[in-house]
Amino acid sequence: MTKNEVNNLKVEILIHRELNHPHIIQFYGYIVDEQEAIVYLILEYAEKGGLYKYLQRKEFLTDKEVFRFFHQSCLAIKHLHDHNIVHRDIKPENLLLDKDLNIKVCDFGWSAYNIMEKR
Repeated sequence: MTKNEVNNLKVEILIHRELNHPHIIQFYGYIVDEQEAIVYLILEYAEKGGLYKYLQRKEFLTDKEVFRFFHQSCLAIKHLHDHNIVHRDIKPENLLLDKDLNIKVCDFGWSAYNIMEKR
């Protein structure tokens, strides 16, 4: 890993481990394999996979489904903003679904922390 990748991963872990919200994927820890230069993040299991794949499998979404996914995503984003975190990569691939089809925001690799304090 490059120095920049290591720094981005450190920021991702720092941000993610502070978050606790029903619509943000839970971070449990990480494992470093120094021999292979790989870091494994240990996260909550999102049984139904990504929203992107879910959208591909369905012919259409009902208004109720669309509203539910949008509302849950907004709740998660509000939680991030309340903690002075900007995700910067919200897209269907970074919105996972649990067994009950609840949104779980994931992938904080592009996130920024304390952005408002730097102004």
